[in-house]
Amino acid sequence: MAKDQAAAGLARRTRFRVAVATAFAASALGYELPAGAGSGEYVVDAERSKLMVHVFRAGAFSPLLHDHHFAATNWNARTSFDPDRPGDTRATVTVQASSLRDQQPALSEKDLAKVNAQVQGPEVLDAARHPTVRFELERLELAPGALDAAKGVLRGKLVGTLTLHGQTRRISIPVAAKWSSDWLAVNGKVAFRQSDFGIKPYRKMGGAIAVQDAVEVELALNATREKK
Repeated sequence: MAKDQAAAGLARRTRFRVAVATAFAASALGYELPAGAGSGEYVVDAERSKLMVHVFRAGAFSPLLHDHHFAATNWNARTSFDPDRPGDTRATVTVQASSLRDQQPALSEKDLAKVNAQVQGPEVLDAARHPTVRFELERLELAPGALDAAKGVLRGKLVGTLTLHGQTRRISIPVAAKWSSDWLAVNGKVAFRQSDFGIKPYRKMGGAIAVQDAVEVELALNATREKK
């Protein structure tokens, strides 16, 4: 079963990489897009995208412990984007807290199940009381010259609110994006503290076994334009 799951995961990652590489080829070759290309509503294909939460070990016993890499397995995202009016960009990402699954390959299935239960439980995400994690984009910030509509590329920051564990905080996510007439791809990473959202980082044995307060969220989104 574990081999089948690993093979399925490899196949999904391969499809994602092939799709993105193919879509990016025109941009890499310097192909210029027609005016207005890329404007519209986009829906993220979760099967060909990735949303990961990285949790890092801490404490005196950290050399004997493992980092944890949680993949969201039940989530959705959509955005409205017009390269001619980037200030009007809007987006939402919604994740079911109970769908986070640790991908640490060094752990057994039994240990992974234990970690997943701890994270979903009342001491961390408390998924029973706070079932969803949600990011709402307020604005896309671009530095001068960071957007090239002709080539379909940009670099900027997604500024918005993250609601986690029943608390909402503003965050800023550095991203790079590429697009064509019918697809949009966004990659980015952001770090924040669990304690900012009322979560006490896991620790036991007086902190000898623990995780860091700071976690990192990594996203690689592949979206297709909705047909009118």
